[in-house]
Amino acid sequence: MKANYLIKVLLLFFLSCQLYLSAQLTSGNCVRGGGIGFLLDAYLASIGACNCQKEIASLYSFPKCNNNSYEIVFEDNFNDLVLDTSKWEIQGYGQGAIQGGQNIEYNSLDNVSLSDGVCHIIAKKETVLRKLVNWQDSNAIQADGLPNLRIYNYTSSNLWTKKKFFHGKYEIRCRMPSGKGFWPAFWMFGGKRWNEIDVFDSYAGVKTFVTSIGHDYEGIGKASGCNKYYGGYDLTEWHTFTCLFEFDKISILIDGDPVRIIYRVETLSGQPVSCGDNISAGNYFHLKSFPIERMNVIINLALISENGPGGSVPLDADTPLPSSFDIDYVRIWEKSGDGEYISVLPNPTQSKVTIKVSNVPSSLKVSNALGEIIYNGIYLNELDLSQLQAGIYFITANFSDCSKTAKVIKVNP
Repeated sequence: MKANYLIKVLLLFFLSCQLYLSAQLTSGNCVRGGGIGFLLDAYLASIGACNCQKEIASLYSFPKCNNNSYEIVFEDNFNDLVLDTSKWEIQGYGQGAIQGGQNIEYNSLDNVSLSDGVCHIIAKKETVLRKLVNWQDSNAIQADGLPNLRIYNYTSSNLWTKKKFFHGKYEIRCRMPSGKGFWPAFWMFGGKRWNEIDVFDSYAGVKTFVTSIGHDYEGIGKASGCNKYYGGYDLTEWHTFTCLFEFDKISILIDGDPVRIIYRVETLSGQPVSCGDNISAGNYFHLKSFPIERMNVIINLALISENGPGGSVPLDADTPLPSSFDIDYVRIWEKSGDGEYISVLPNPTQSKVTIKVSNVPSSLKVSNALGEIIYNGIYLNELDLSQLQAGIYFITANFSDCSKTAKVIKVNP
């Protein structure tokens, strides 16, 4: 990337809830594959994105930690007789796999059952005639060159929360099926620029799983990512997976034991920067793949084709079907003040800025470094700062239960 462009996109949101940063740690054992188009293949956006890219950002300080207590905001213990469709829905973008893709199943709510407080996502060998995408005509030609209506020989399910979430604590207690070709996952995905956290993907047998994050930092329709393998587990036994998605880092735990911590910002020498750190002004690395937008929470059981991701084991004649991915519960907690964010781009800017927020705020305020108010009114998603003097400005979004502020640097042309 050219130096003059880098200067324009340096990120300085030290007062903001949504500091638009991203950076990358050493990848360890990186998942290698051909990548997946989400609308078509539906899983693990950042497979193949193993470069774990860092980019320089100039920072003058770093946000304080949110020390509020976690409060539960979503819980499903699956104690009913049927799935609660006020909380869950089938994947909306596409229900079936494309020919030649990494998975081969058609996803349906018919493959979900509840019993004894457990949700069973059941993979079956059965022949069905279904649309790949339910909102298109049967004859609409898809990316694989075939009509939308087609025959599938395997079915399973892919459940999404109807609500999107942001910073918080995510947890699932589950056990995975034993056999070749199963691909259970607990992950988050959403936003306009491909935000993703894969708490686990298990497609290389029942002893290993993968954690991954992804974000389309460049806005080019392709996610930057950073993946890592972990082994030595029996995933057919019950385990609890936890993800702590915080402003400064993402932590993955299994049965309460930390497995991986992904820091958003590092010093140039590779030391992590944490919330509350009293940093010196200067240049830092930030993780390009760090998610910055709200995401749906997803639980699914895919069936792997011969074209599966690197290290995967495809389905074969010996795969026991039907088999189920069993979920005891899914729970999500948030801290007060963590659910809202504001980000402003480009920053620094010579003129117009685009303002992204988690939810439409009740009002928006712009002030200078002296506290003088320049604008105080309704929310605008774009502001023209070209007539302002060069300097530091603060854009504050006032939400129902908190306010979030982004620091903006106005420079002369």
